[in-house]
Amino acid sequence: MRKSLFVTVLLTVACGMMWILFLAATHRSPVLDAGEMVRVEGGEWIDSDQPDRKIHVQPFLIDKYEVTNAQFARFRPDYKFPEQQEDFPVTNMTWEEAAAYAKWAGKQLPTEAEWELAAGVAENRRYPWGKEKRAPDLKDAKTCQKVGSYRANLSLAGCYDMEGNVWEWTADTFSQTTAGAMASGAAAPQKILKGGWQFKKIVAPAAIKEQITLDPQKGYSYVGFRCVRRLQPGQNQ
Repeated sequence: MRKSLFVTVLLTVACGMMWILFLAATHRSPVLDAGEMVRVEGGEWIDSDQPDRKIHVQPFLIDKYEVTNAQFARFRPDYKFPEQQEDFPVTNMTWEEAAAYAKWAGKQLPTEAEWELAAGVAENRRYPWGKEKRAPDLKDAKTCQKVGSYRANLSLAGCYDMEGNVWEWTADTFSQTTAGAMASGAAAPQKILKGGWQFKKIVAPAAIKEQITLDPQKGYSYVGFRCVRRLQPGQNQ
């Protein structure tokens, strides 16, 4: 009787441990994987906005997720963020601060073309998931979410949150610098951002080709970033 009871208890404990391990493996916080990068093969395509312009991009690695608070705190130990938001996108960073983090991590901010390629522009997609428009939940759109929250927005390359969550700094400067700076009162040439929410008549994710421009010397609560590492042909990492 005692032996049977002991075996039952042992099996119960073993099953409980296996269940805990299963939950840990399938529901772990995205921050555990936040440093992962995915490879994007170089490509060449015709710019749909300028049919006479051919865009060529070399192979690169790009962050699977937007850079998190926890990651940025490793770069700048004095950086403080709200409790339990380790795996939220770091925001309120100027373009210069984002570029400094990328350099520290041995990476770079993506060009607009690199960002678009990772999002699926070469596959003629309007959005990372395809061509259909999706209406987001207004509550989700108004607040920043954990990285990886918009799993249905996964790009073909394997990047999360390339539409929704936060807008992302790119390396590129807006070509109409003077007009952009005068319109916003910015003291510096505007930088291009990709992939956030568009708040017009209704809330909607920005299409891959859509962009906004902002002053690189300012930080914004709705702006974050992700990084790339450029590769030479034949190089894996």
